[in-house]
Amino acid sequence: MPRLRPIAPNHIDVSAIFKTTASRLAPGQLAMLDTFALVNAIEALDIMDPKMDAGLLNMAEFAKPDELFVNTVVQTVPQFIWIVDMLFAAEMAWQAGATLTQSVFTSLFVEHAGRQFDGTLASIQFGDNKLLMYLRAYVLATMKSIDLPCRQMQCKQIIEDEDIVTQTHGFDLLQFIPVDRVLQDVRSALDALGSDSHPVNVRLQLKIVLLSIFAAEVEPASTSLLNSALELLALVEQTHTPADPVLSAFSTSIQGRLECAIPPRPELPLSFTKSVESCRQMLESLKSIDAVFTCSQPAQITQYLIDFALFRPLSRQDLPYVRTRLLKSIFVPPNRSSRAYLIADISKHVCVSPLLWQSESQDLKSFLVHADSCFQTLLSCLCQNKSRLRRSLCLAIIEWDALQVEVETLESSAEMLDYSPILISSDASMDDGDEDGLRALPLSSWVYLWKLQIMIWTVFLGFDLEIYKLEEWPVMMWYANYLIKVADSHLQRIENVLSLTDIYVRSSPSMHNQYLDLDGLPQTRTWLRFCRAELAVYTELCNGYICLFAALISLGFVRDFNAPQSKFSSPALLYSLRVKPFSTVGVPELPSYASFEEFTTFNNCAVDNLFANSETAFTMARRLSQAFEADYAKSLPTFPIQLLLQSNRFLDRCTSLSRSSVAGNIAILRLKALLGQNGSTTGPKSTLTADLVVVYESYHPFFPAITIKTK
Repeated sequence: MPRLRPIAPNHIDVSAIFKTTASRLAPGQLAMLDTFALVNAIEALDIMDPKMDAGLLNMAEFAKPDELFVNTVVQTVPQFIWIVDMLFAAEMAWQAGATLTQSVFTSLFVEHAGRQFDGTLASIQFGDNKLLMYLRAYVLATMKSIDLPCRQMQCKQIIEDEDIVTQTHGFDLLQFIPVDRVLQDVRSALDALGSDSHPVNVRLQLKIVLLSIFAAEVEPASTSLLNSALELLALVEQTHTPADPVLSAFSTSIQGRLECAIPPRPELPLSFTKSVESCRQMLESLKSIDAVFTCSQPAQITQYLIDFALFRPLSRQDLPYVRTRLLKSIFVPPNRSSRAYLIADISKHVCVSPLLWQSESQDLKSFLVHADSCFQTLLSCLCQNKSRLRRSLCLAIIEWDALQVEVETLESSAEMLDYSPILISSDASMDDGDEDGLRALPLSSWVYLWKLQIMIWTVFLGFDLEIYKLEEWPVMMWYANYLIKVADSHLQRIENVLSLTDIYVRSSPSMHNQYLDLDGLPQTRTWLRFCRAELAVYTELCNGYICLFAALISLGFVRDFNAPQSKFSSPALLYSLRVKPFSTVGVPELPSYASFEEFTTFNNCAVDNLFANSETAFTMARRLSQAFEADYAKSLPTFPIQLLLQSNRFLDRCTSLSRSSVAGNIAILRLKALLGQNGSTTGPKSTLTADLVVVYESYHPFFPAITIKTK
């Protein structure tokens, strides 16, 4: 191998030392420090690997950025526009997850500005050309608009490398230069420009507005500022022209100058069109988040977070910076603590008496501290990406299960009888199996309801994240349906308790406001009705999918989960592995594999009957979702608990449930048509020329569409 020039001027050649030491070792022996770990062994494998060992770099590559910068000429407005738009695309590529070394740091102008910077902006100069002066202002603003989000995201606990890489490799992005000083330079360039060149003017104005938005770390950016950014972004899109590219303005060889232990990586470009769309989505999301910042109803914000985290398509997830701003908007405003969210949510679901929060019980205070921690963690998890969210929810199940044990112990005490009465009913359907009557147990009901909700979300996120194989869909749909029925039964119990408590309180004037918040009761009842209506749609969709997959299994499109795959595994073992996140939960009890097999075996059922059952379920789901949507839209003007910010999203959620229902019926019609052409309703798949395709876009994230694609 040819001898390479070393990178560091103070290098030491250890080749002879290593050879002498290695000659003293017998085969199988290893010389290592006491601190040697697995990561060191992995790093040792990187030595002499051209893709991983920076020591193999040729020093000649390091001279290229200077030569390229000198030879890069910006003499026309189209050239300026092309460089600026590509730099904007690189910035949005970083926001979308690309490393800085593969996006913004490929710009010769950014690299040149970083090398010249000595602590003052005056040290950064590109030349006397007017366009270069405008480009300098744009580059400075770009560096600062990366520095601000980068430092803000490093302070939050929701960002991982899968989201965004905030490592700057020792590159100074004007960290200690005030934002106002950078904005002053850009405005000076705008003043010098005047109105001579509209495309240049628009891009500098957009940079000023974006930088001002990023600088609003504590206070939300004004709606007018965000609207201005959207208008300027549209103008930038209209004036974009790729007619005169300056390809020499970007190079991956710049990476060799950075404090980076790996060789240069290829550029990860984002097309200008996609970068504009990504920026537009970011600005629209920031508008809704800033409205959350000023919202005074904690219960509304909780519902907004649920919609934000769970019911957006995976392809439309918000950028990490948006999720960071959302997390900050939850807790930063004054007089908005996690305890306020907790109390508001308990009141919304079980309409507990306000006198409960004035109790001096130490056990109650201990419970509230524990519940506060669990609820705050849950709200923070809802700002994560969906993959990490599901992982966090799996851990949250254990925490909420422990919280349920604690609250049941609390409410079994005599002192809680003042807030959790024993209710007597003449209706046998309302009792709890207790001869003494129905115990209210508001706090236990609230904890159990949230635990069920978390378990249901965990199951359904597996569909959206494509975790389950097609043969596993019936398993998880069946288990989700089981949890939904348990949750619906629990919601019905809460409704019964509220009805009986309302009668009890109204018949005893001295007990007014001790057991129930009468003012909030209508809102709670409406909210519970909405919850049960949505769960009813889920139930029918699950039934429809279970019957549909039973037919697909009979036709040979999908492998039967209950059929053994190999001698090293069994369906029971695979079932236990898939439901493992729920195995530690005591209530509701995890159904055994035998129960699943008993309820999902349709060997004696004809395919036509399975189709009929599936069609009935999907049709009922569509009708229920439409009724649910109409009920919600009718109640919205008089129902202040619902967050007006996300009312349209909630209606979109109802619409997506209808689409999933219709998609199920369409899949059945396609299968019937295909089987009719084949002349058989029970033939194996080998005689059918079609494949199954799962479609996620435009459908409910929990219920992707199964489509039949003919070959």
